[in-house]
Amino acid sequence: MRQLEAALRQLAERAEPLPTEVLIARIETDLGWASSAVAEREEPTMVTHQPDIETPTPTPTPTPPPRSRRGPLLAAAVAVVVILAGVGIAYAAGAFESDADVAAERLEVATELVDTWNQGWENYDPEMVMSVFTDDGVYIEDDGTTWTMRNMKDFVYGTVLLSNVDRVGGLTLSGDDTYTWVAEVVMTSSGNRFGGTWEMELEGDLAKRIEWLDAYDIGPASDS
Repeated sequence: MRQLEAALRQLAERAEPLPTEVLIARIETDLGWASSAVAEREEPTMVTHQPDIETPTPTPTPTPPPRSRRGPLLAAAVAVVVILAGVGIAYAAGAFESDADVAAERLEVATELVDTWNQGWENYDPEMVMSVFTDDGVYIEDDGTTWTMRNMKDFVYGTVLLSNVDRVGGLTLSGDDTYTWVAEVVMTSSGNRFGGTWEMELEGDLAKRIEWLDAYDIGPASDS
């Protein structure tokens, strides 16, 4: 009963001048009593006899605002800041070395190799002498004779014993990763002392070549 009253109230509010059969069909439809067939049958009558009902204007779908470029630009700016911050931290940590730092490190490597080389000769130790070379490293005497790692032991054992091999001063950079130095040597058998200049070419952290460039006699070891 309440449903019927509500349907009548809705029709009264519409104030539509409709025929009786149409009103009955409307009430049945509002109450859900009318079958789909009746509703379909009455539809042409409703369209034919009732005034044109204005079709409600559909609510327009809101258009999304144009995509802003600030988002990608901001993300890119943040990425740049992060990268620069990482570079700064790495630089502060020593990941990026200056040319002077690299040169100092290479000089230190060369100096350690030279001192090991000299100590090997002084100790009459072929293994120590050979430890400063790469696998294909060579030693060249002042007369041009070349010794490889395969016969370096024979060369060391065949050389006159040396009691002292002292480096004089520091190493000098003479080429691309190549250094020269001066050493004074005292022969065990005679006590004579001579000096000479040697050159070493590095390959990585080892010597690719050591060459005796020149030699000069200093005199007996007792001479000052």
